[in-house]
Amino acid sequence: MTRKVNAKGRSTSQHGGAMKRFGKIEDPFAPLTLPLLESEAWKSLSANGYRFISRLMLEHIHHGGYENGRLVVTYKQLEEYGLSRNCIRDAITECEVFGLVETVEVGGMDRNIRKPSKYRITFLFTESAKPTDEWRRVTAQKIQAFRDRQRKDRLSKKRRRKSDGATRKVAGSTPPDLRVVR
Repeated sequence: MTRKVNAKGRSTSQHGGAMKRFGKIEDPFAPLTLPLLESEAWKSLSANGYRFISRLMLEHIHHGGYENGRLVVTYKQLEEYGLSRNCIRDAITECEVFGLVETVEVGGMDRNIRKPSKYRITFLFTESAKPTDEWRRVTAQKIQAFRDRQRKDRLSKKRRRKSDGATRKVAGSTPPDLRVVR
């Protein structure tokens, strides 16, 4: 992108080249930089991680870019955006471990009033600070360790279910104790 200059060599504040070709972005937007898009953290996100970060960015845009650090997205809103309820916690954890999101305030119950969590997108400005870009410190080894831990947790959860004696019902099958013996 080049700036036009007058006879004295001073800028005329007019853009040449790219600005003429592409024009201005008219709609609200949230910037995604090239280093972020090429980072291990971004490339390794799961589909649910993408959905979570996209919904947070949408909330950020809806607030004119002034609420980063106080972004509230409820489970219901995330479900409406396409995340299944039982995957939301994992998506949030993944985005935190990959350094893309920080949970500023953990929600919960307070005097019979449900309070939602508040989030900050680390690669965007807040009202009072520059982006902290924790995602830059995430390595392939850290991502692999996180994936291994997730896999191990899922396996131990399955084993616990089996050891509790809980049997899963399969559609169209009769439990062994209710089968008719001929």
